[in-house]
Amino acid sequence: GPAEIGAPAPGFRLPGLRRGTVTLPPGRPVVVNFWASWCNPCRKEFPLLGRAQRRYAEVGLEVIGVSYRDIAADARRFVAQEDAEWAVARDPDGRLAAAYGVAVDEAEHPLAARVPVLLTIHALNFLHASPAEGRSDEDREREAERKLADIQRKCDRAAAIATVSQFVADDIRARLVLRGRPVHVVHNGLAAAAAASATRPPWAPADPFLLTVGNCLPHKNFHALFELLDRVPESRLVIAGKKTTPYGEFLEQEAARRGRTPRVTMPGEVSDGDRQWL
Repeated sequence: GPAEIGAPAPGFRLPGLRRGTVTLPPGRPVVVNFWASWCNPCRKEFPLLGRAQRRYAEVGLEVIGVSYRDIAADARRFVAQEDAEWAVARDPDGRLAAAYGVAVDEAEHPLAARVPVLLTIHALNFLHASPAEGRSDEDREREAERKLADIQRKCDRAAAIATVSQFVADDIRARLVLRGRPVHVVHNGLAAAAAASATRPPWAPADPFLLTVGNCLPHKNFHALFELLDRVPESRLVIAGKKTTPYGEFLEQEAARRGRTPRVTMPGEVSDGDRQWL
């Protein structure tokens, strides 16, 4: 259960919102503040926290802010606007918030349970995990079930669900209990197009090629394209995007293992102009 008054505070090691990691320092007074950019009282609270940290600096008081149920970019903007001088961390899966007993109090906010919620699920890529993660099938299945249970709880609170593709919508219908909740597919929008490069990018193959653009991360499942490449022997494959990742190394090794290195091009990150040329 959550931490209790008088008991040791739950320790943590969280990713920093701005850089590095943030940990609970031992043997000194600490204020752990859970906040969000969408929380109006938090905006009033930040100056008070800053004054408290300066006033009690001599006794070693440290303030640690933990972003709660927020979008990282919005949280960083909020911190910059408020000139927060203390360490700020992210709690991506909400485990620390749960350990500290952070929750919406429906007794204090009686309308909370009746406010309609639209749940947006961008993807369920963990259901199609890459072998590059180095875990057994049993471990991956356990992790997938844990994540599904968390999403199911959110689904149970939602009035409707939105997602970005029919593929994800099919995953949602197959793996979650909807109880009549509608699933709406709303495709991602596109930013205004940049001017196309005047000439062919130097890394672009002269032969016909298949193209995918995105950072090389396991949930992208780019390795599945190697099988497609085997079915179109007249084409090459271009995987454009940040490749200096463990999954990027896995893709290069997998291409070599399949004997497809001459037909696979991984140029790394490409310019918007090159994307438009393609």
